[in-house]
Amino acid sequence: MRLSWIDIAKGLGIFLVILGHLITIGSPIFKWIGSFHMPLFFFLSGLVFNYNNNLLNSLKTIFARLILPYILIIVIIYLLISLLIPPWHPKSIIITLFEVFYTGIPYSLHAAHLWFLICLASVQILFIIIKKLKLTKEKEYLIIVISVMFSLSIGFVYTHYLNKFCLFKLYLIPRLPFNIETALMALFFFYLGHELKEQKIIVMFNNIKVSIKLVVVIVSLSANVILGTILNGDVSLAHNNYQNPVLYLVSAVCGITFIVGVSNIINRSFILEFYGKYSLPIYLFHIYFIYLFAFLLSTFLGKKMMFMINIPLVYCFVGLIFVLVLSLPIPRLYKNSIGVISNKCLK
Repeated sequence: MRLSWIDIAKGLGIFLVILGHLITIGSPIFKWIGSFHMPLFFFLSGLVFNYNNNLLNSLKTIFARLILPYILIIVIIYLLISLLIPPWHPKSIIITLFEVFYTGIPYSLHAAHLWFLICLASVQILFIIIKKLKLTKEKEYLIIVISVMFSLSIGFVYTHYLNKFCLFKLYLIPRLPFNIETALMALFFFYLGHELKEQKIIVMFNNIKVSIKLVVVIVSLSANVILGTILNGDVSLAHNNYQNPVLYLVSAVCGITFIVGVSNIINRSFILEFYGKYSLPIYLFHIYFIYLFAFLLSTFLGKKMMFMINIPLVYCFVGLIFVLVLSLPIPRLYKNSIGVISNKCLK
């Protein structure tokens, strides 16, 4: 049974993802969106994740829903389009293979955003392993804390030392495979969502008065803006860059709380529920519509416009609407193609 407020939260989340891929890097809104939008999706994924004691079935589901679509989309769509467009030709086959099958962040195929699929698969596998150990809650919490600390350590090394060592653009000390270092941080948000569901805290929040929810929304948004946007600056879960770790974690949780509160207050919205329900397939292909919008805007304005570089704010919101409109057929196309293959793998 789908909960409308969760779909609304996902809808708001995908709006923020699209806007974040349009807006200028370093701007206040870019910092605000980046402070919590991807943690939000991991949190919501944990909230709806149904843990299955059957390890084989769980791994089969993860492969069919996340890993297989990643491979199919890369091979059939992103690789093909990159080969058809001369400026997008991969510079090196070795680097492309390294990005696709090792880091899970295929920059050279203009598909860096697909990191989320591999990272979410890694997070779910880590979560299942923790649950299979049948530990006490205290030991589970300890493992989550250790995973966050390890992720922060890897991020520190990567940010301050890794770029000094390279050979033919391949790092001598590469990132860990399959976004593991990012997954260890994302696991915190995933586990948080799952625990809030298991402890019935989400249900309790759903049942409180709207006036109290409104206070929570205002307080959480204020805290998120102050801690995440003003004090902490640019962060990136995908690149394991968190600036001040404490500020990052607290501001991300506050941002998540803000979206959860707003979604509960809205409660019903056909548009937000639609985009939330199909947020994953829209996420997978929205980047092409952003490229198209940047091209059309450049033609209209008579100068080169590049998303995340120099598109004026007002046009970013126009671009958001543009992408959302063009994304309308995506859910059906995805369901009748990649969705069919995924479903066959589950049988």
